[in-house]
Amino acid sequence: MKEKLLTILYKTRSAFDHYIFFMAEFLLAAIVLITGTEVTGAIIFLLLICIKLFICDDILSIINPILMASVFLTNCYDSYDTFIQYVYLVIPAAAALIFHLVVYRKKIVVGKSLYGILAVAFAILVGGLGKVPLEKYLIGSNLYYYLGLSIGMVLIYLFMKSRLATERKYDLNEKFAVIMTLWGLLTVFNIAFYYYGYLRDPSDINITQYLSANYLSRNNLSTYIMFALPFPLLLSKKYPAVASLSVVFYIAMILTGSRGGFIMGSIEFLFCIAYWIADGKRHILKASIIAVIAVIAVFALKDVLMEIMEWRAVGDNLIREDEARFKMFKALTERFKDQWFLGEGLLSDINAPYYTPKSGAMYWYHMMIPQIVGSMGIVGVLAYGYQFVGRVRLIFKKINRTAMCLGISYLGILLMSQVNPGEFCPLPYELLVVVIFILLEENIKKAEETKSGEVSKIPAENAEPNKTE
Repeated sequence: MKEKLLTILYKTRSAFDHYIFFMAEFLLAAIVLITGTEVTGAIIFLLLICIKLFICDDILSIINPILMASVFLTNCYDSYDTFIQYVYLVIPAAAALIFHLVVYRKKIVVGKSLYGILAVAFAILVGGLGKVPLEKYLIGSNLYYYLGLSIGMVLIYLFMKSRLATERKYDLNEKFAVIMTLWGLLTVFNIAFYYYGYLRDPSDINITQYLSANYLSRNNLSTYIMFALPFPLLLSKKYPAVASLSVVFYIAMILTGSRGGFIMGSIEFLFCIAYWIADGKRHILKASIIAVIAVIAVFALKDVLMEIMEWRAVGDNLIREDEARFKMFKALTERFKDQWFLGEGLLSDINAPYYTPKSGAMYWYHMMIPQIVGSMGIVGVLAYGYQFVGRVRLIFKKINRTAMCLGISYLGILLMSQVNPGEFCPLPYELLVVVIFILLEENIKKAEETKSGEVSKIPAENAEPNKTE
């Protein structure tokens, strides 16, 4: 009986871990988008994630539905009051997570990127010490950011590292690339479905009026794409046709109307082209063909693209003195001398005169460097500087196509964070950044083991126990 139950468990786990099931999750999320049932979809995906936590010991299988759900949840703008009604679902989610931690416990492993996370955690915890009222620390949404970006990221690193450092039967980087590519594809689908709504609208309005009147989470969707942008190129060695998806991702990002996506995403896309060409001479012809296709696609969409660019990224619309970002930056330069050491604190509402966040959000500067300086002072600058140097070293320590792909993905979120909250959002952004650098650590370890001929002694995931036990 025990062996039959174990067989069922392993077969179910194998099905959940398969790319086909990842595609099923993709299709389910697409149906949620089409039907506009985001709240119901969130509950379904939460239950799915809980089931996977019980059955799967491979953390990548659990990351996939989290990312799929994040796409349709971008449509739930300013929905804090809607989702807080379902706060009781935290109980089964916590139970599933505790079960996973206990039953599928792994040996704690640490790598060099942890030190930067610890430095940043310290800076966030002490930032604005004595300046932020105690009651601010007792608000649930504030604790999410304050603890999530500090202690939370340390715990996430230890949790993810111990699971990603195990020996496995499949290519870890390929599986992660597949998940990121599916995430990018679903994001493109969300944007395309949004435009479908515009095309079927009988009213005589232009696209910029439609974009203004109907919500599109342009910055979040653009950030998702910037994370995913280089991964089709990593998969192209095994699946050559997939490389064209990077172009599709880029065009979709421009169509969101995000200024950050247009400027920062274009910089990242240039790095993607350089990466693909540098990956091998055989790609030069393919890159040229795709470039021609991209030019044709852009030409076909030129009227819409020009309309969006004139609206969002030309002249006074690019940077405006009456914009909250500009006002907050100017105010910071004037008050920095009074808060230069520890800043005003991440939970400070000192920017309230310039910016009113939605329920559950923070008084973000929407710019990474001013956020660090303003919230954590010189301590934050040193901590984030130390983390950044450590991350760059990890990217370039063992140069190969995997390291460059992961590095470009990190470059995407780093660039976007200069004009949006970005890395100050624990889920999914900073979680993914932590995962990226764990994968870089594993890439270095694998290269060193290959060079020395050593084999990892950490047990493989998904390995069935000895049937005679």
